[in-house]
Amino acid sequence: MNADRTLIVVPTYNERENVGALVAQLLQVAPDADVLMVDDNSPDGTLAAAEQLFGTNPRFSSLRRTGSRGIGRSLWDGYRVAVERGYSRVAQLDADFSHDPNMLPAMINATRDADVVIGSRYCRGGRVANWPWHRRLLSRFANKYVARVAGVTVDGDVVAAQCGERPVVGLGGQARLEEEREEDAGRNEDQERVQRDLAEHERPVVGKDL
Repeated sequence: MNADRTLIVVPTYNERENVGALVAQLLQVAPDADVLMVDDNSPDGTLAAAEQLFGTNPRFSSLRRTGSRGIGRSLWDGYRVAVERGYSRVAQLDADFSHDPNMLPAMINATRDADVVIGSRYCRGGRVANWPWHRRLLSRFANKYVARVAGVTVDGDVVAAQCGERPVVGLGGQARLEEEREEDAGRNEDQERVQRDLAEHERPVVGKDL
């Protein structure tokens, strides 16, 4: 069991140049957290590079995925590992430094007052830098879609850094939504399933953006 510890899930694909610096920074800024790298069988050797650097560190572990790729599937597998290992909360961020690792301590601390914490580009104080117009447009559309399907009102970001308590993460709402969206599941089916999961939670889910 990993009572009161956080598992940081980092999905990767062809991130060999970033994983060394990223994992080292995560281990430093979040001493009460462990790092799980979920790699989509990167052809550039991302997983091998990370294991060579951190394979002997007990706070680092990795998972190689095969078959269909996708961030939704990677997150789902990472969340499943967090539940199986008994972590009290799970965090997720990208491996390309588009999410600032230095925000993690504040996000983890914020889970004392909230079930789900989102470090969003679109909340007050957030910003988008060095993105072409088409990526900004796609990001905005994706956020509106997820907000409507999931029925959330926080200024979230489908690719934002996130942190949440294990009971809520166990619902699998975000990862399941991404996975089903990639499989082109019907909108009504997505909405009904996410709302059913949320309804089964023992109390209302409290969210917070940073």
